[in-house]
Amino acid sequence: MDNSSIIKVSVIVPVYNAGVHLKKCLGSLSSQTLKEMEIILVLDCPTDGSDKVAEEFAQRDSRFRILRNSENLHIGNSRNEGLKVAKGEYVAFCDHDDYAAPNMYEILYRKAHSEELDLVCSPATIIRKSGKTYMENYPFLPSELLPFAILKGTVGISSENDELKDFPSSGAIWCKLFKRSVIEEFNLHFVDTKKLTAEDLLFLMEYAYRSRRAEQVCKSLYHHVLEIGNTGSTLSYINPGKIINYLKYLYDFLSTNSLLSDPDICSRFNNTVKIQSLITLHRDYTYNQSPLHLWRIVKEFKSERIVREAFQTSPSCIFVHPTMTRRFLFKILRFIICY
Repeated sequence: MDNSSIIKVSVIVPVYNAGVHLKKCLGSLSSQTLKEMEIILVLDCPTDGSDKVAEEFAQRDSRFRILRNSENLHIGNSRNEGLKVAKGEYVAFCDHDDYAAPNMYEILYRKAHSEELDLVCSPATIIRKSGKTYMENYPFLPSELLPFAILKGTVGISSENDELKDFPSSGAIWCKLFKRSVIEEFNLHFVDTKKLTAEDLLFLMEYAYRSRRAEQVCKSLYHHVLEIGNTGSTLSYINPGKIINYLKYLYDFLSTNSLLSDPDICSRFNNTVKIQSLITLHRDYTYNQSPLHLWRIVKEFKSERIVREAFQTSPSCIFVHPTMTRRFLFKILRFIICY
């Protein structure tokens, strides 16, 4: 790409050990119809040859740029490294095992640029390990209301009838286009995923809070590939401390910006605290099979004021994970509420 040309979109792709998926991912980016774009590959010290694949694409397509982390920074800080060098009017993020429709970024950019939007969203096609796919459909909202609706969705769900409950990509960053000037004006960045989880939700929450206008496109343009351990039927282990730090970060942001005075957001936050607490305890028991260890984690969660207050406000929980039996759920609730 001619360095003198204006870059319309920067796509940031952290790359670790992507395995067989990387070629399809990068191939879909190389096939993009938008020519005035850059594809920033942040190599996070891969050990499986992913760096060689990245180099091959960079040699064939001048839109590719390669950054190399001197140490393994994980996905959040790798995205931050990409943001530091991005030159596009808009920024997008792609996971190294997903892939995009050939015209994805051209469609999103045209809409964003022509309507002077801060954020553009599209539904995603979710691909399960079994090969089965399903496409999400967003409920329609006016452009002025969409940013706050997205913010609420990143905080949590409000009830079993919540419109966004069945659309997991509503809180994802990979099917969206972000205005770089907004990111820079408010110094937005991803949290360190070595210390806490849900870095994409937190980034999107803060960005949506700063956005004025957002729009949706109806066409599914992004394909999100789910692997074993991330299919909705299984639970991968996450350090409980990371979950607590995530909940604290979420609370601090909502509190600092006086958002908890909104009853709907307060309800969503309390539901998220309960859901994350229960899922974390279930994960821990599944992996350790130790009632004593589980009890230590219960005490750790109960020592946090935001956890105690969430369960005291309403001890019931609106969500039960498919692998979490009601008998187990009852036992955990009894632990949290009674001890």
